[in-house]
Amino acid sequence: MDIQKNIKIFLILCFVFFIIKIIAIYNSQLGLHGDEAQYWVWSRDLSSGYFSKPPLLMFLIRFCDIFFGSSVFGIKMVSLFAYVFSTIVVFFLGKKIFNVEVGLLSAITFFLMPGVSFSSFIVSTDVPLLFFWSLGLYVIYIQIKTPGIFLAILLGLVVGLGFLSKYAMVYFFICTFVYFFIDKNFNLHVKKNIKLYFLSLVVFLIIIYPNISWNINNGWLTLAHTLDNASLNKSNLNPNELASFLTAQVFIVGPVFSICIIYFVKKVFVFSNKNLFLISYSLPILAIVTIESLLVRAHGNWAAVSFVGLVLLFVSFFYEKRKNVLVFNNFFNLFLGTIFYGLIFLNLNIKVFDQLRGYEKFSHYVLKEMENKKIENIVIQERMVFSLVAYHLKDYKYSLHSPKNMGLNVDHHFQLKNGLPKNIDKDFIYIGNLESLNYLNNPYKIMLLRKLDINNKMKDVAVYSYNYN
Repeated sequence: MDIQKNIKIFLILCFVFFIIKIIAIYNSQLGLHGDEAQYWVWSRDLSSGYFSKPPLLMFLIRFCDIFFGSSVFGIKMVSLFAYVFSTIVVFFLGKKIFNVEVGLLSAITFFLMPGVSFSSFIVSTDVPLLFFWSLGLYVIYIQIKTPGIFLAILLGLVVGLGFLSKYAMVYFFICTFVYFFIDKNFNLHVKKNIKLYFLSLVVFLIIIYPNISWNINNGWLTLAHTLDNASLNKSNLNPNELASFLTAQVFIVGPVFSICIIYFVKKVFVFSNKNLFLISYSLPILAIVTIESLLVRAHGNWAAVSFVGLVLLFVSFFYEKRKNVLVFNNFFNLFLGTIFYGLIFLNLNIKVFDQLRGYEKFSHYVLKEMENKKIENIVIQERMVFSLVAYHLKDYKYSLHSPKNMGLNVDHHFQLKNGLPKNIDKDFIYIGNLESLNYLNNPYKIMLLRKLDINNKMKDVAVYSYNYN
């Protein structure tokens, strides 16, 4: 079977797989993850910045709400359609660098990667980041070939929007510096067109200015959180974390591709002009995050943007040398993805989905207690529980707060925006540790209402009533 026929078959299968995703998500009884619920809550109060994330994802959620509503299905459409657009950009990038066939195969391989299949079900900041990262590569590659003012403005706009998606877009600058130093042609191109790249930088700064201003006005909370999340001050050799990170990368690209990449790695990294571009915008990221995983820790998705370049790099090699690898890899990844969405469709009670269950029932138990006791205030300590209760009770009127001792650091966004004042003189339902409310000035009669399991991960969650004396 020739490669053109394989491409047609895969395009049809990708479309069918996309429909399967939509049907599975629509039929699923699974709820939101705590982070997803948090992003939805944030999207109700649009801002130029948030405690731990830049703002663009929240604007996308709000936009999708217009067409799909605030159901779980509607919220998750953000990811599903964003990955379709990212796949289209990967196609055009592969076509521009190599040819139409490599572009199509790269897009298919990207769309069917297990990491993309999984992430299509999860609303996260990686979703818009990957789109703008791919688009940024496409724009800068064209800029290198045919420099112009319009492309310079577009490059600054795209990289700026990528930065407003997730701060990991800073890798784009690191990779560009690497490319500048290892490729003579790009070095000469930048020096010749330095004014255009300065224009790109100005546009970038204009785009991100509102978020920078928000951070300045809020004491650089996001920067402090990001540095704390990186935990660079706690560096030590952690081979287990390294193994965990590398295992996650195998899951992201799929076992077939991972094995073939390791086997053919020396043959793939031929330093042609095209390959240097893709290597520069992939390997530095993978190297940085791998080292971080060894010294501290690193989540599997932290190097996600590196796989755009790597997919194009390896697909171009296998297209020339081992077409059967691409065929087998894509069929295998399609099989894995279909199983995953089949499990979502069937709503099976399996461990991997456990933390997505139970919060709706828990939220309505809290609501019932409020109605019985005629209380209109809920105070929740933990941000995930706060977000999920807020989401599941979105159609009801109440006030929601989080404990915030003004003498302590802010731990999450809801302490910043919904902090419980120390002089509160109203009754409320409380979910969390009692010690967190020691800062309150007014006396309260405290009663444990119930301890219950939300799911197998959240056990013995205590619900109290605080009655103002």
